Amino acid sequence: MVQRSFKHVKIYIEDDKLCSVNDDENDDIESLSDQLLSKSESELDTRMRFTSLPRPASLNAFDIISFSRGFDLSGLFEEGTDGARFVSGTHVSNIISKLEEIAKAVSFSIRKKDCIISLEGSREGVKGPLTIAAEIFELTPSLRVVEVKKK
Repeated sequence: MVQRSFKHVKIYIEDDKLCSVNDDENDDIESLSDQLLSKSESELDTRMRFTSLPRPASLNAFDIISFSRGFDLSGLFEEGTDGARFVSGTHVSNIISKLEEIAKAVSFSIRKKDCIISLEGSREGVKGPLTIAAEIFELTPSLRVVEVKKK
């Protein structure tokens, strides 16, 4: 029977990146890593408390599979809506601010609820005012999927 040794690795998060502290150093490094860990935890708590934007809903495997046209069953449950999806590496706040900028440029009003943004036109068309809904989902911690639909 082979006996394997377990090596304890200390990690911390800094600037949304996973970092490790080498355990082979002396105890000063361990105390420093503990300080860094507690500092990053307190910064994360502060960031989560004071962030006005909620975290977007995460996509699961079924959501991702349904992106394929052949597997998309939304036509069975929803009326025909024109829409598009794109992937972005920017933060949710940047995506929302860009949508607000676009709405302001074309004189649309904005309604926000969690990570769903509605852009509403002020002029009446044949079918009523134009409404565009954008919903932001989290694909990975660094990628977001934005789904834009005409309502």
